[in-house]
Amino acid sequence: MSLLPPLDAGDCEASRWRIVTARDSNDSFVYAVRSTRIYCRPSCPSRLARRANVEFYDDAIRAEAAGYRPCKRCKPQLKSKDDPRLRAVERACKDISNAVLCGRRLKFQQLASDMKLSPGHLHRSFKKITGLTPVQYTKLIQRQNEAKSSYAEDQAENSPVIAVFENKDGMSCEFDFNNTSMYEHIDWDLIDWNAFDNLMESDFSSEVCDTVQKRA
Repeated sequence: MSLLPPLDAGDCEASRWRIVTARDSNDSFVYAVRSTRIYCRPSCPSRLARRANVEFYDDAIRAEAAGYRPCKRCKPQLKSKDDPRLRAVERACKDISNAVLCGRRLKFQQLASDMKLSPGHLHRSFKKITGLTPVQYTKLIQRQNEAKSSYAEDQAENSPVIAVFENKDGMSCEFDFNNTSMYEHIDWDLIDWNAFDNLMESDFSSEVCDTVQKRA
């Protein structure tokens, strides 16, 4: 399983390619070579393929589902031995993500101390396994959190603002105030805005309702 959150394709692949070229003992993903249809661990000792022929997968299951065979040298389909560095980095990633989402400042020295590791050791392990420094990882989580918040705000602003009115004949009429194309034919200058509550009581309101119902 990848320790990194969902990234933009370019950011994710660039980070993973750096790990592969460094032959880091990182088992958080696998890479596959299109020309040979074989997938490997990032630390595989086999000759490095051309970047254009390489693609990445979060795990062996996804690589095999895409039609790739496991490398016979590094055996990426087998689980690696339990690595305490991996456990430490997993915890660091979770703690950093939670701190960002809660708006809390996390001190890296305290984080390392809680794991009974030196800041330098945790920093090196973090970069080796994720391909990012803790600061880069924190900024990544912040950008993604801001993007999600911005998207939610845009959705709220662009959501329909609908009012339903009923005239004296019991006919209902819906107005979406964000969709002006619905009532472009209406001459708004004829409306008495101070008596808007009585709009549906007028002959004009009946015409509008008939038009809206025909277009529905």
